[in-house]
Amino acid sequence: MSRDRDGDGYLWDRSGEPDPEVVALEGELQRHRWQGRAAAAPLASITPTMLLRRAPVRVAAGLAAALLVVFLAREILRPAAKPVMHVDLDGVAGQYRVEVLAGAPTITGADADALLGPGASVVCDARDRVRVHVGDIGSVVVEADTRLHVQALSRAKAPDADYLLYLERGTLRASIFAAPRLFQVGTPAGLAVDLGCIYTATVDEHGRTLLGVLAGKVAFEASGRSVTVPSAASVVAWPGLGPGTPAWDRAPDAFREALAVLDRARLGALGGDPRSEAAALRRALTAVVSTDRPDDVLTLLHLLDHPDAEVAEAALAAMLALRPAPDGVTAEDLATDAGGARTLYWEGLPWS
Repeated sequence: MSRDRDGDGYLWDRSGEPDPEVVALEGELQRHRWQGRAAAAPLASITPTMLLRRAPVRVAAGLAAALLVVFLAREILRPAAKPVMHVDLDGVAGQYRVEVLAGAPTITGADADALLGPGASVVCDARDRVRVHVGDIGSVVVEADTRLHVQALSRAKAPDADYLLYLERGTLRASIFAAPRLFQVGTPAGLAVDLGCIYTATVDEHGRTLLGVLAGKVAFEASGRSVTVPSAASVVAWPGLGPGTPAWDRAPDAFREALAVLDRARLGALGGDPRSEAAALRRALTAVVSTDRPDDVLTLLHLLDHPDAEVAEAALAAMLALRPAPDGVTAEDLATDAGGARTLYWEGLPWS
């Protein structure tokens, strides 16, 4: 697109029609040009508010974007106050450096130079808060009332990870910008595998983990099951049972409550007599598959491997009604995941 087409040629190279507001602004600035000596008084006649009001809208937007870039760069690249913590993890070099944000956290397993090795821990009490910088790929904020450990890596146990932490309890917020799977966080309920994102993980007193994604996406893996959680969605996982089913944070409470019933059924934890359990499952299934929100295929797609065949079949029908399968992929393919059909379906979704 040429610069003149949208009427701002004058602003760029004075080739277009003069904009009266720009001309007025130029005249105002001309009065205050450098005269070889400092002005006798501040330039009170021109303020940032006037500049933003008089300049074209795109100039204001550009200034805002530039300020945002500067802010994000400062937050990501800000140097830490303490030395690098270098960890040799079975041949894998991981770098950690710590920045105390509040209080006086307890750090164990550190040498005199605050270098941490596998097994080291960061413990934050009620008034403590810490940022752990993870190599050059991002950082983790350890919130109050949280216990975090540096895990030893082995290529046999975690062949694709270069960094591994363990969240015993409490909350962390990870901001990671790296290739998928390089950074992983273990919890009592499973493993959060970073796919390039910003997310929070909270472990309660029972070891239950709540994973919420703020940007990008995270895989949560345990007990032979893996779910993918995109931005603005979350999932709950249980020790020994693995992750439930992801859902959007904006989903109605009734939808999420019904989904919790389906997850408890998946885990064999509904309780009660078989007749009432079956009735609760049918009510919950009806509530979930009755959704008319196309984005809820996120949840329905993850229900295709539900151990109850009725749940899986109803989820598939509802999913295809909301978003048809791509060309060459059949309902049967999705039901059995033949030829990676579910991955093909996922790749066609808006948030993939």
